[in-house]
Amino acid sequence: MRNLIVLILYFLFFLGCGQKTETEDLGQAKPFLLYDTDSVEFALEDYKNKPVLIHFWADFCAHCRQEFPKIQKAYDVLQPEGYEFFAINSGQTKEHVREIKNTYGLTYPLLVDEEKKTAELYGVTGLPTSLFIDRNGIIREKYIGYLDEKQILDTFKKIEEEG
Repeated sequence: MRNLIVLILYFLFFLGCGQKTETEDLGQAKPFLLYDTDSVEFALEDYKNKPVLIHFWADFCAHCRQEFPKIQKAYDVLQPEGYEFFAINSGQTKEHVREIKNTYGLTYPLLVDEEKKTAELYGVTGLPTSLFIDRNGIIREKYIGYLDEKQILDTFKKIEEEG
């Protein structure tokens, strides 16, 4: 019986991983105000006219931990060109998120959504979930599951080419 339960949980966990959702009805990005691990305020509306990656994660998610260096590499390439990344931790404390940031040497903003309100606002049902927002504030792509550096770069390139 225990093996059956483990198999069912495994199936449910990986069901959505790596899937891109339909992009037709994603709509306008919803405003949020969160703080990073140093209590610096980040409001999405302050980044109008910039392409933005919103990445929801938690460190109990193995894929999320594997993504940290991949996201960092993409950020290092795109941030100087005016792109912004927000890695929003879902459900963990500021102190815990700070430990993760220091452990992995991350320089992109790690925001704290301890009560998961922003994740709920965006309808996040699994971690990791990534949203690609264009310069007009429209959510153009949504991925549930692991992303690597190439996928991030290619997705933003496609969005920019489509205008």
